Amino acid sequence: MRTQLNIGMRYGRVSDMALTVTQLGRASHTGSTSSLSFKVVPDNSWLAAGEDLDFTTYVGCPSAIRTVTIDGGDSGILWKYNRTTKKLLAYQQTDPADSGGADIPLAAVADATNLSGQTLYITVTGSRNLG
Repeated sequence: MRTQLNIGMRYGRVSDMALTVTQLGRASHTGSTSSLSFKVVPDNSWLAAGEDLDFTTYVGCPSAIRTVTIDGGDSGILWKYNRTTKKLLAYQQTDPADSGGADIPLAAVADATNLSGQTLYITVTGSRNLG
């Protein structure tokens, strides 16, 4: 695992070789629902299989992630969060000419790609155990 969020840290910044994660402000709570916002900056050596990122440590334990909304700007990269594997994934379009001009699916961003110039703003909504 290249990224580990500090479970005891409820507000602030965690930096690792793979991702720098900054929680923006405090969590918003309504009943058993928590919403949090993060700024995430990848490093210069992306993994095609995605980077480990466990948002459940911020929502509460035990917790369940309901939604993850990612604003990646206009970089041309599609960002996804896999709640099962707790990985942040990056996809990009390859040149259609490589497949004879046919429509082709998005490909995972290749290993070792420098994504350090990307800044993601992520909002996470989840359920927390109220006791």
